[in-house]
Amino acid sequence: RISCVCGGMVDFEFVHLVPYGRYWFDLEERARELAGLCVSLRDGVEVLAWRNGQPLSIATINRLVNRAADLAASFHAGQLERVPSVIMLDGIWVKLLEGTGEWYTDKKGRRRQRMKKRKLPLLVAYGVDPVSGERWLLDWEKGREEDEESWRKLLERLLSRGVSSERGLALFVHDGSAGLEKAFEMVYFGVGVERQRCVFHKLRNVSRDVSAAEGMNRKERQERRKEVMADAAAVYQGKDEAEIRARLGAFQRKW
Repeated sequence: RISCVCGGMVDFEFVHLVPYGRYWFDLEERARELAGLCVSLRDGVEVLAWRNGQPLSIATINRLVNRAADLAASFHAGQLERVPSVIMLDGIWVKLLEGTGEWYTDKKGRRRQRMKKRKLPLLVAYGVDPVSGERWLLDWEKGREEDEESWRKLLERLLSRGVSSERGLALFVHDGSAGLEKAFEMVYFGVGVERQRCVFHKLRNVSRDVSAAEGMNRKERQERRKEVMADAAAVYQGKDEAEIRARLGAFQRKW
């Protein structure tokens, strides 16, 4: 409604503007971005007020952020238009608040559930273009652990969404977790699909297992680890299998 010169109010329908809409930036999208950056709701009120020209309540921002759940649900559905030749699988551990089932009354008389922090893995599948190096998100699954059941849910959904050798899939790259290996035994992606251990995770394991010679000080231990890691990384830089095996043999003889 807008004011009329007669002093009353009249209904007026705009073509491009909607009630409470902002054409200069997407308020809902910005609220989700702030949540993704782990900005608290209270701090988000201040950030959005500066951009919006007026403050929004915490409840309003929380409602905008929670709509992302519907977007996430739709992201998991439907056939994938682009199936990569290489898929990289990884588990990313995050901390989430979960309800304990215990309730209490706070200082303002509100009934609230007690929460506790829990570490959970996000099991993620990335598509990788081996020529350009481009990487994009395909799907993910929130698991209880990096166990067989959680990984199998992700693999089965990828299969149901069209990921297979018939559509170009050739290789899975992963960290070699026991749960994932068992899940692969239950899900078949077609003839010729190979699996490879992630070089980054293999090198991290090498770094973890480097031992220092007796009597080495801290600086000497650090230099030893750097030298071992440089030689280990060089193994994977060979041009063909013969050169890679030769570099591996040299690494084994030296260390």
